[in-house]
Amino acid sequence: MGDDFCTDDGEVLATVSADVLHIREQRLLVESSLGTTMGFRVRATATDGQVFTMRKEGFTVHRLVADCTGRHYILERTSPWRKERRVFNEQGEVIAYLKALVGGQLVMKVREDDTPIEDIVFLSFGCLLVDIPVKNMRY
Repeated sequence: MGDDFCTDDGEVLATVSADVLHIREQRLLVESSLGTTMGFRVRATATDGQVFTMRKEGFTVHRLVADCTGRHYILERTSPWRKERRVFNEQGEVIAYLKALVGGQLVMKVREDDTPIEDIVFLSFGCLLVDIPVKNMRY
């Protein structure tokens, strides 16, 4: 059994197991370069061929850029000393806040808009990999 991505009410939005994100009927196969000389990169390919990518911009993971099937996002830490991020859409609007907790959880507050659930789950999963690197994703 994998980890669940849930709403505040406990509704399961997605699960992850063995490097596969299960989002409703959609499955995304995830590949990442975390811990390699390439720096941080993550790519997910959906069963229908859609591609989601996230990578660091620059030398550190302070600023991440993501492309979710043509929709672009910037995930920027609010401080060099905190594992909190703001997620900006292409228009420069903040659509979400992410915060990594000490217990290995990631809390995401999302603005109510038309951002696809697949994007939200992929963005949070990428931040989970980079901001909580101790997490063992294999079961």
